[in-house]
Parts: sequence; structure tokens; C-alpha cells
Amino acid sequence: MQKPPTSSTPPGSSLRKTRPRRAAHDVTTRVERTLLAIRGFGPWSINYLVLRALSFADYVPLGDTGVTSGLQALLKLEPRPDLDTACQLMTVFSPYRSLATAQLWQFNQTFSK
Repeated sequence: MQKPPTSSTPPGSSLRKTRPRRAAHDVTTRVERTLLAIRGFGPWSINYLVLRALSFADYVPLGDTGVTSGLQALLKLEPRPDLDTACQLMTVFSPYRSLATAQLWQFNQTFSK
């Protein structure tokens, strides 16, 4: 069984070893390392930046409470999924996990009102 991606590895990048995916992974890793060196940038901020600014279609900001809360509400889970469980649950949305992330954020807001 393949181990779940870490925050420095875009989800799905290890699943298909194609050149474009490898290049995207290299860019992401470089961006992450550069930004982590700047005070004030943490893993969540970097994940969000990669998702929004670099527009990767298959990326999940790992550790985002909006994602885990959205999964909990959508799938009627109790308790809220941890990081590993959320990572596994998000695999069904590949190769469009960024879009799924945005939908989970909206789904979660719908139920919090």
C-alpha cells in the first residue's frame, strides 16, 4: 500500500509518474522550501498558496479544518476525520482534488449557517 502524501508532496503526484506531474512536484517543493524560510509562512499558508496561486488541479491543503469539516458534514462522519483519513477520503476526487476542496469549503459553510 502506498503511503499517504505529506504536506510537501502534492496529493496524487506520486500516483502517476509523468513528466508534467514531476515538474509540478518539483516546482511545488521548491516553492515550499523557499516560503518556509520566510518568517510567518507555515505549512497551511504554503498549501493554500499552492492551491490558489499556482492553480494545481489535484492539490489539497493538508490540515485544513474546512476540508475535514466539509468531509465530516458531507459523509456524516463522527468524529471529524484526522489528517490520514482525510487524505484517504480525498483520493476519490483525484485528479480534481483542488475543485473538491473548494466544494467542501462551500458545503461546510452551507451547514454552519
